[in-house]
Amino acid sequence: MVNVELYRIFIAIYRAGTISKAAVLCDITQPAASQQLASLEKTLKVRLFERTPRAMVATNEGHELYTKVADSFDWLDFVSQDFVLQRDEDEAILRIGVPLDFYTLVLIDKVIDLPYRLDVHFGTHEVLRAELLSGKIDVILSYESMNMSTIYSEAVMNHRLFLVGSQEIIPPEEGFAQWQNIRAWVRKQNWISYDAELSLIRSCFKAEYDLQPNINPKFIIPNMHTMLRTLLKTNSICVLPDFLCNTHL
Repeated sequence: MVNVELYRIFIAIYRAGTISKAAVLCDITQPAASQQLASLEKTLKVRLFERTPRAMVATNEGHELYTKVADSFDWLDFVSQDFVLQRDEDEAILRIGVPLDFYTLVLIDKVIDLPYRLDVHFGTHEVLRAELLSGKIDVILSYESMNMSTIYSEAVMNHRLFLVGSQEIIPPEEGFAQWQNIRAWVRKQNWISYDAELSLIRSCFKAEYDLQPNINPKFIIPNMHTMLRTLLKTNSICVLPDFLCNTHL
C-alpha cells in the first residue's frame, strides 16, 4: 500500500508547478518533497513529471494519475475541515455517571437545560467511582460522598432516608427509638440492599443510632425501582431515599 502522503505531494507539485512551492504547501522541506515524489514514481514504475529549469511538467501518466486521485483528496480535505468546524461549533460533551433510578426520577427532567451533550453511564457507586478514577467519565452523581484528595466533591441536593417495608411487616413492639429495642428485630428481617457495601443502610443507621449494623442482606439489587418492587412481593425491608418512596408512603 502506497503512503497517502506521497499522493499528497504529487498533487501539490502538479498544482504548484514546482517542487519548492509544493514543499511549502505541504509544510515539508524541498529535499523531502523530491524524495517523496521519487518514491511514488518508483512504486508506480512510471515517470510522473518532466523536470525543466522553470517547472515540473506532468507526463501523460502524471495527468492520468492526477485525474484519478485529485477528487478523492479534495473530498478528504473537505471532510477533515468540516469535521474540525463541526467539533468547534458543537457543545462540549460531558461524560456523567449516575444511578439509573436517580436519573429516571430526578435528572431526566433537568438534562434538557444542561449546556452539554451528555454521555450517560449507569451503575452503582463502586462501579462509577472506578470509572471516574480511570478517566472514563468526568463526573458522577452518587448517594455517597468521595473523601479523596484527588477528587472534588460537592453536595447538590439533600434527601432523607427511610426504613421501609411492606404492610405485612410487623414493627418492633417497643418502637425504633433505641437500638436495643430493635436489635433482634433487625436481624430477623429479610433485607434488601442496594449494594454489597450496604451503603444506604449504613448511612441510615449511622445517622440514627451512630452505629454500623451487622446485616447480611437476602437480596442485593442495584436498582431502587426494582428494590421497591421486590419489597412489595417478598415481605422484606430496605432503606430508600424519600424521592423514591414518598408516593408509596
